[in-house]
Amino acid sequence: MRWIAFSLRAQLAVVLVAAVVTVAVAVLLIVQLVGNTEGLLVAEARRQTALAAEQLQRQLLERLRLDSDSPLGLPAASRHLSLRAISETVLAGFPAVEGGYWLAEERKISGAVVEAGDVMEPLEDLASKARQTGRLEFTKVARGADVWAFSAVPVQSGDGPAEVLAWSLKQLREVRSPGRLRLNAYLALLTLTSLLAVGSTLAVAIRLRRQVKVTTEGIRRLESDLDFRFPLSGGEFGEITDAVNRMSQQRRQLEVELRRQEQLAVLGRLVAGVAHEVRNPLNNLQLTLQLLLRNEAAPPMAEKYRRLLKEVGRMEEIVQQLLSLVRRDSGERSSQRLAPILRDSIAAVFLQSKQKDVQVALTLGNGERPVAINPAQLQQVFVNLIRNAVEAAPERSSVCVSLSHDENSARVSIADAGPGVSARDRAQLFQPFFTTKPQGVGLGLAISREIVEAHNGGIGFECAPEGTTVTVSLPVDKESQKERSDDC
Repeated sequence: MRWIAFSLRAQLAVVLVAAVVTVAVAVLLIVQLVGNTEGLLVAEARRQTALAAEQLQRQLLERLRLDSDSPLGLPAASRHLSLRAISETVLAGFPAVEGGYWLAEERKISGAVVEAGDVMEPLEDLASKARQTGRLEFTKVARGADVWAFSAVPVQSGDGPAEVLAWSLKQLREVRSPGRLRLNAYLALLTLTSLLAVGSTLAVAIRLRRQVKVTTEGIRRLESDLDFRFPLSGGEFGEITDAVNRMSQQRRQLEVELRRQEQLAVLGRLVAGVAHEVRNPLNNLQLTLQLLLRNEAAPPMAEKYRRLLKEVGRMEEIVQQLLSLVRRDSGERSSQRLAPILRDSIAAVFLQSKQKDVQVALTLGNGERPVAINPAQLQQVFVNLIRNAVEAAPERSSVCVSLSHDENSARVSIADAGPGVSARDRAQLFQPFFTTKPQGVGLGLAISREIVEAHNGGIGFECAPEGTTVTVSLPVDKESQKERSDDC
């Protein structure tokens, strides 16, 4: 069987139609429920019996005015037949309503076929009240599950209390029966649950439609704007938009990483060519200058040769940095503690820090754990970061180097009190050849990140008004820890 996939709009239309039908049925149920209540039934019976009693009153009065022979003056049997004829004529227009006349003096019913024992007592009380007030009166009487509604009105033909009253009766059957009450309760419950279900369905449908629209528009916007993010929201759609936000963030990070890798790939090809073409001439220059120095050159020339050798060494260092940048391999690793490497790195920048009167302090945390690293490469990273911190720090200030550990990683933080990095430059801080130093090459941080990431670690920085903190995170060598614990 082939299923037809409806659009969300079509499904909502079906829900709306079903809701309208349900509401219509609920309204009909409400009407029936309200119509079945005792109060409304009694009110309607009161209206009908009052009209019937008043009609019986008018018909008898007209008969008395038109006929010289009053029906009330006839013998009992004839009087009953005459009054009954009037009752049947009037009550033909009132279905399910009984009635007739009450003779006050004789205290009996005339003109109607009714079991006197059932209605005599309430009818006598009602007639007595109507005679006293001189107007239409009404009463209701409970008979088991039934309710009887009585109306009586005096037939006033002269002065004094009326001796004849027109009355009518309607029996409301099973109004108070338990079955009827249960039916009303079921109808009320069904109506309430139907309206609740319709309201909830419509609310869900409207909210679903709105959230689908917002999500669709957001995804379309993401196609052209990768920096767009959905606002935080709750519910299931909130989880979806959070997932889309995470995917967008990961996509952005992947694109940045791919772009960086493309740059490194291009740079690698460039470096390979430069290294091949430049290194041999540099080696020749270096050897030639060293030979000239050995041949006991005059002091003025020897000084020039030394300066040239220094520049050649600087060019060789730049080529080495370029080669380090494009080589992701961290080389041979061994389980090492970082504290000795940090001490050696601080010693390597001692002269520079002394010249600037900047104190470099080392703080070690408890429980130092070994890390699988290439010591020479990691020392290159720490020397570069500490040197940068010393250069950024004001004179007569300090640079704080701290080492801390947790179960999974070792963290080295290097904090200075310098002016920090501007917001415009932060995104480019680790890009090759980007530098804020007048004489910088822009490879130090790029190389440092490549080395740290080759060790499965991470490097980041935080800028604050009181300075900049660079943090290097490296995974703990758990295999080495396990071997040591086994040896113990």
